[in-house]
Amino acid sequence: MTIRLVDVYTEAFERCGINPSALTSEHLQSARRTMELEATDQTSAFSNLFTLVDFTQTLSTGTSSFVMPVNMLDIQHAVLRDPTSNQDTPINITGYQGWLDITKKTMSGRPDTIYVNRELTTDRTQTVNIWMVPDRAYTLVGKYLKYMDLDNSWGDKPGVPQYWEQAITSVLARGLALKFAPERYELLLADEVRALRNARRPGSENAPIQFTLGSRRGASRGHRR
Repeated sequence: MTIRLVDVYTEAFERCGINPSALTSEHLQSARRTMELEATDQTSAFSNLFTLVDFTQTLSTGTSSFVMPVNMLDIQHAVLRDPTSNQDTPINITGYQGWLDITKKTMSGRPDTIYVNRELTTDRTQTVNIWMVPDRAYTLVGKYLKYMDLDNSWGDKPGVPQYWEQAITSVLARGLALKFAPERYELLLADEVRALRNARRPGSENAPIQFTLGSRRGASRGHRR
């Protein structure tokens, strides 16, 4: 049996002592946030469930941003490709402060910096800002960091191996306990440890993918403004 995502959330709240009948949309959104924060933690169960996905994105003339596909968490590697010469040029992946430091964001030219806006939209996508604004067509080539399918529909399945469902639920319950049931935190932490140990038994293929989330190469590099 593979349970639905909403069942994972409901079960996690029940372990915190919250009756499912008392759950509101705010509770479920809080569970999503906790899940996503856990996904950024290298020591979390969710770090076992990331993959890198190749992508190619056309950057049209005058377009200052594009939207990443659903469930893509970050851009880990990228180069700018000239479609005429097929030559690749390194591109800087900056963080929030680096993006703020660019004073003239409407400047046109060959793009040399991208910034992943980590604020998820209602349709579970994120926007990538481009600087400089492309003066002609280019292609961005690289790898997205993709995590388990947290689809917008609560009825969908979480997209993880079945033997990880218990572990994912336990990790989420422990995270929610910090906010909703601190008196149960130690109990749920012990349950998480047990569940993770059981989930990792099938074999070494479940070893975590190593990555640095939000790695921003050259973030301190000076920008042309």
